[in-house]
Amino acid sequence: MPSVVSWGDETGNVTVSGQATGTFKAGDVVTLTVGGHSISTTVDGSGHYSASISGAAFVGGSTVQASLAAHDASGNVLTASASAGYTADVPVAISVSMPSVVSWSEEQFGVAVSGQVTGTFKAGDIVTLTVGGQSFSTSVDGSGHYSVNVSGAALAGSTMVQASVQAHDPNGNVQAASASTGYAADIPTTISVGMPSVVSWSDEKSTVAVSGQVTGTFTAGDIVTLTVGQSTYSGSVDGAGNYSIAVPGQVFIGNTSVQASVLVHDTAGNAESVSASTSFVVDVAPHITVDPVGTPNDVVTIAQQSSSDIQVTGTVTGTFTSGDMVTLTVGGHTYTGSVTAGAGGTGTYSIGVPGSVLAEGHSVVASFTATDSVHNTTTVSTTQSYAVEAMPQISVDSVSPVVVGELGGSPSVTVSGHVTGTFTSGDVVTLTVGGTT
Repeated sequence: MPSVVSWGDETGNVTVSGQATGTFKAGDVVTLTVGGHSISTTVDGSGHYSASISGAAFVGGSTVQASLAAHDASGNVLTASASAGYTADVPVAISVSMPSVVSWSEEQFGVAVSGQVTGTFKAGDIVTLTVGGQSFSTSVDGSGHYSVNVSGAALAGSTMVQASVQAHDPNGNVQAASASTGYAADIPTTISVGMPSVVSWSDEKSTVAVSGQVTGTFTAGDIVTLTVGQSTYSGSVDGAGNYSIAVPGQVFIGNTSVQASVLVHDTAGNAESVSASTSFVVDVAPHITVDPVGTPNDVVTIAQQSSSDIQVTGTVTGTFTSGDMVTLTVGGHTYTGSVTAGAGGTGTYSIGVPGSVLAEGHSVVASFTATDSVHNTTTVSTTQSYAVEAMPQISVDSVSPVVVGELGGSPSVTVSGHVTGTFTSGDVVTLTVGGTT
């Protein structure tokens, strides 16, 4: 019989044959015993015999025994036996093992996939690992173990690795076996961050919601940290990866960007950190000034009072839009004009006010409604006081009747009076008496 009962033989039949010599008779019975199975056949005239035995009977055994009950011409019986050893191929199996989770770092460097071939094989038999459309090969050692480093990039695009082996028995017969295992590959994580592009004046007095979403591999409850300048604020992601964190509006003043970072975890506890940032503009509190009214000394002169158009000017700073409106209030009168943006972020305005209106009051209230780039508005105002020149009036006190002759040598009379209206101490008064001044 074959010295090796192959995997193929084990699924079919194996022919066991031999020959009896000496004294026997054709038709004498040969009994073949394999394990617990016995099969009988007879010898022909030359002593040959042959029997077909199920290959499955050989599995688990290593010897087949043949026994003969031989008869001579007188009917005497003599027994003889012999045995032959064999090797039965053991069904081949292969195992495959790797981490149940391929982490982000493993995707960069690769993962060792290992296992063991059992049954009948030869050292050096080839194991092929298939991941997606890629294959990686290695050989088994004498104990059937194998290990091969599989590219992390290949693992990242799949969820299962299959191991197959072409095992050989001592006679060169081949049997294939395969096995597979599933795994989860971490998906590269990203984070988005969103907030108003403009932090308005009202936002600065309350809070601003900064929100976004984490995608890829993460765990609900992973912590997102927002950094604005030197301040940090934290919140957690929900099951869909969304987060929203309220940040005090005043924190944004003096800064132009917010960074969101998240420390994510996979199901195996591996961690990775990713971040993103977004920019914003912060509204600056507006301020309005009024230049001196009338003259540089804040005086509306008599001459200006008769003018139909005295320009009241000033500046605005902070956040505003060219064309924003300034309203001047003098007494019960209002006049409007627009702001023109100038160099350095300063705006100017010039609004005509009748001199007669300025003469009625002593202050101008300038009110300015500023608009930012997303149409938020806020209003500020200031008051500028000024003086109004009054038409001077002069009076002469009564002079008592005088008899010149009674006054003696060089007579003089004191003439007095008052000046009202706008004047300056030291202004000259000229008296004219007859033709004398």
